[in-house]
Amino acid sequence: GASCPLRYRYGAAALADPGVEEIPARTLLVVGGLYGNVEALSALEEMVEAEEAIYGVRPVVVFNGDFNFFNADAASMLLIPRLS
Repeated sequence: GASCPLRYRYGAAALADPGVEEIPARTLLVVGGLYGNVEALSALEEMVEAEEAIYGVRPVVVFNGDFNFFNADAASMLLIPRLS
């Protein structure tokens, strides 16, 4: 498998930056490993909608950087903003 170079990684200090705005969330979904998998993105979208329907609050979704594979072509690129 592939791994990211060290320069792509964030240390604990970056994650604990007091200047970063906090986003309150009932549910936080951290998404990694999509790598352009449109079916997985659709399943995620269904999870977000279900969570919102049950609790009345939209969950916060954080992508782990690998969504870049969706820009391989114009049609795939248009899928990215669906969860924003």
